Amino acid sequence: MRTRLTILAVCLLAVSVPLAAAPLTEKLPPEAMAYIGWAGKTAAFDGSMLGQMLNSPAAGNVLEALKAAIGKQIQGREEQEQLFESGWEMGLILPRHPLAVALYGPAPVDPQPRPGWARFLRGAILVDLGSDREAFDKHLTALLATAGDKLPLVEGSAGDLKYKALNTPGGIPVGFGYAGNVLFVFAGADMPAMLAAVTADKSLSADKKFAECLKAVSGDNEQLAYYVDATLLKDRLLKLAGPTSEPGAGAPPGGPSPAKIVDALGVGKVTALAGTWRIVDKGIYAKVRIFSPAPHQGLLMPFAAAPLTEADLAAVPQDADFFAAFKMSPSALYKEVRRVVGAIEPEADLKLGAGVAAVEQQLGLSITGDILEPLGDTWLLSSAPSQGGFITGTVLTVQVKDPAKLAAAVAKIEDFAKGQMGATSRAAAAESGDKEAAPIPMLHRRGPSIQAYRSGEAEIHYLTIGMLPVAPAWAIHKDRLYIAAWPQVIESAIAGPEKPIAQLEAFRSARARVAAKPSILCFANTPKILRQVYNFGLLGWTMVANMLPGEFGQSLKVEWLPPLTTLEKYLWPEITGVSADDEGITIESYGSIPAANLVMPLNSPMTVAILLPALGKARTEGKHSVSMANLNTMGKAIALYEAMHNDEKVPQDINELIEQSLVSANAFKSPISSRVIKKNAKGFVEGETDYVYVVLPVNADGGLIRMYERPENYGGRGANVLLVNGAVMWMDRAEFEKKLAETLKVGKEVKSFTPPAGAGKNSENF
Repeated sequence: MRTRLTILAVCLLAVSVPLAAAPLTEKLPPEAMAYIGWAGKTAAFDGSMLGQMLNSPAAGNVLEALKAAIGKQIQGREEQEQLFESGWEMGLILPRHPLAVALYGPAPVDPQPRPGWARFLRGAILVDLGSDREAFDKHLTALLATAGDKLPLVEGSAGDLKYKALNTPGGIPVGFGYAGNVLFVFAGADMPAMLAAVTADKSLSADKKFAECLKAVSGDNEQLAYYVDATLLKDRLLKLAGPTSEPGAGAPPGGPSPAKIVDALGVGKVTALAGTWRIVDKGIYAKVRIFSPAPHQGLLMPFAAAPLTEADLAAVPQDADFFAAFKMSPSALYKEVRRVVGAIEPEADLKLGAGVAAVEQQLGLSITGDILEPLGDTWLLSSAPSQGGFITGTVLTVQVKDPAKLAAAVAKIEDFAKGQMGATSRAAAAESGDKEAAPIPMLHRRGPSIQAYRSGEAEIHYLTIGMLPVAPAWAIHKDRLYIAAWPQVIESAIAGPEKPIAQLEAFRSARARVAAKPSILCFANTPKILRQVYNFGLLGWTMVANMLPGEFGQSLKVEWLPPLTTLEKYLWPEITGVSADDEGITIESYGSIPAANLVMPLNSPMTVAILLPALGKARTEGKHSVSMANLNTMGKAIALYEAMHNDEKVPQDINELIEQSLVSANAFKSPISSRVIKKNAKGFVEGETDYVYVVLPVNADGGLIRMYERPENYGGRGANVLLVNGAVMWMDRAEFEKKLAETLKVGKEVKSFTPPAGAGKNSENF
């Protein structure tokens, strides 16, 4: 446990805190699949806004309170107290020193059979402890002594390196030792020998690919650096994933190979990723480079659009809390999605195409020709008090190439939606003077409806949704499509800003820190946002501070939350820009805190490679989720049917839902199964489907089963079920059989369906 605590502490510190010239790479073996390094406590970092904030009395108070609270929980348990005390002190020492973590993947030859993940875990952590080496070793020795015989360490050596190691349950040798003042922690039987064999010309720092990639993102005062050799990572992960994804229970065997999925997603050509955090003018400048030759496809496509112009930002108000501007052609994106889906699973692309065609037939328009193609490629999401308040004043605008054509398509969609609302709204019937209409509960007196009004030259449309406090709105004005949660926000956006954000000095200063021609630009006025949410922080902090004495026996002080004026000193506006060229994609960020800098690398395409071993399972889980979504849709349709009948009648057959246009027959096919479901020319289901409907009395108990997916779709392991109360969940076999038996005491299963009389007799398969 002690060794695990030590290793965990080192790992967490390595990945959670922001290197000077990729530290300790001269002591690591070459050809690392992944690397991350931390420069330690530097004068540049201490002088930065982040460093000053972390060194402030308030931060120290919270840290001490956390230590006391944890200590209170383990008080009286001597062994745990010693472990915690030693681990805590080691954790305080580690971030002050240069630290590096490197991952190397499976050994070329592994004489001992191990699980796939165990073979893959092979790497090292180095920390240059300097003058703190003796103090650190004292705490580490105390931690190990507390473990005693529970942690059987074996001494070993490799060259001049001496170490202590143990075998973990997965069969992975894990150990640690010192090379002078450098602590090394390793995983993998051959890692000590690899570390001992490092020389000046055979080290990670001398690795040509590593050096060239880091050079593209390096600079003065580097605090953090990281690198991923995508070529090595993909090769080894693909081998670990196997040639094909595993079939799920009840699913067709086989499937596209992970390599095929990677190529289809556009990350097959990615060779590396490198990034750094640098201290620049007391702020943190982050730069990430994805090395991949053009053309950029799949997941990389949104990053590689045409650059934004200053005119594209003219509609952003000077008082904007945040905005995101980007270039993206909807029609090109749709074609790329179809290409990716078709390359991975042609059958899925055929179903997607059929689904789109069915929607187009219902709407009487072409989604690509009438909706996507008229849209331009410039998108702008902004939020400003002058547009409608904090957060509420958020509006999305999209450039429109052919306003008349798009307006005609939107009108058809509105007409279709109005027809659907008219067919299901009892409220509309009551308001029209239907004397026989039964009394309507207050919450149902006004169903959804589409309204429109003119504001100057613009016509704004919005949707009313019962008693919900939003009215989703849209308008096409001149060459822009506007979308917001309220029509008033669109009115303000159409009127335009009194002063554009380009006149804000804080924005101009931040804008100069990133690429001049980005395809994506995001800006957040962090100090301004803080001023608008600080009151909530006061309430939350005070509540927690008042609660802690009773819960943990340790008080937080209400005054430990710094005043707004103090917090504002540490916060600057944040900006992120993304640009692309023929050799790759660059992501740059600048601000006083690394929030955006942390997120952007995690959104990189390398995430796909890291998740490769789970792709097979993910595909099956995705189909499982679609099936649950089908049940959720049917649950809502049944609830609406009951509301239409004043909660006095339940459907006796799923075709009653189809007849009322509440759901389509396609919803009754599970993506898990290969069952052929029949429907007649008018769209009604004939025969069996993948779902069994249970007819229950009105006001049946909410915990009973309303509908379930056939268990054979999952090899009899269980079933997805829809309960009367609308909940959708998975039940294993025993739980499902018990609940179904309880349900059938008052209900009746309907496993085969018959179209309504006169509904048509010609059948077709799908």
